[in-house]
Amino acid sequence: MSSCLKCGSPIDHTPGTNGRPPSYCGEACRRLAEYEIRRINRRLEQLEASLSNLRINGFDHFMEKTQAEIALQEARLRALIEGAGDDGSR
Repeated sequence: MSSCLKCGSPIDHTPGTNGRPPSYCGEACRRLAEYEIRRINRRLEQLEASLSNLRINGFDHFMEKTQAEIALQEARLRALIEGAGDDGSR
């Protein structure tokens, strides 16, 4: 049994049904995940612009924190988009 990528609730997937197994427990979590994906995309755009400005202006000592936040946001985005692995785990 897998768990919802948004809230962590268990997802019961009936064996033998066609298609890939669901990644979310219901419509509400799927929609909330879509909203979160849009928010993360906007935040990544802001962070990448900020990183570019830091490079241009020579503020290398601030770049590490920005790069770390970009990596964190990308990891969350990847978790929401990729869904469960082949074994059903997150």
